[in-house]
Amino acid sequence: MSYTLWSLGRLLGEADFGFLYSEDRQRRGWLIPTEEGEAFVEIAAGVAGAMEAAHEAYDLEEAAADIAAAVDRRDALELELHAADGTVVPVERMTIRDTVVLMSVADARFEADKSWYDSLSDEERSAFDASIDLDVESEISESDEGLGDDGPGMVHGLPRYEISVKLVDDRSIPSRV
Repeated sequence: MSYTLWSLGRLLGEADFGFLYSEDRQRRGWLIPTEEGEAFVEIAAGVAGAMEAAHEAYDLEEAAADIAAAVDRRDALELELHAADGTVVPVERMTIRDTVVLMSVADARFEADKSWYDSLSDEERSAFDASIDLDVESEISESDEGLGDDGPGMVHGLPRYEISVKLVDDRSIPSRV
């Protein structure tokens, strides 16, 4: 079943909630924005981005202000989740994450702590680098087959946004186990 995300009467996108859930009333899945909705989904995802940026911030007051501003912008959207029949699905919490931001943060954290790599001998580094190069080449050739890019909310043929909700009523969105 497909669910839709709305803001002030405007359709922003569609969510599938197809990820396995980890605890009661939690649901996660991909969010595919409409062309018109993508800019608004990006605003909603700004909260998670601001919180990630706060981990690396030197000025905690500025980071807190950035988070508060992102929350205000998201709240102004008055986001609503709708079921396929158009009824509103009550949620306690809704989080939208931009996977491009998450991956860039992960890359930065990896770069910051690569002491394990530095501890390898030249021979071990060469072997490791060669294995990664082969994996990347394989993934690129596989992903190029049939994956068109870049409709709204897509990056390299994959969804850009993830949505997570905590439901008021666990039965509102059936779990997929």
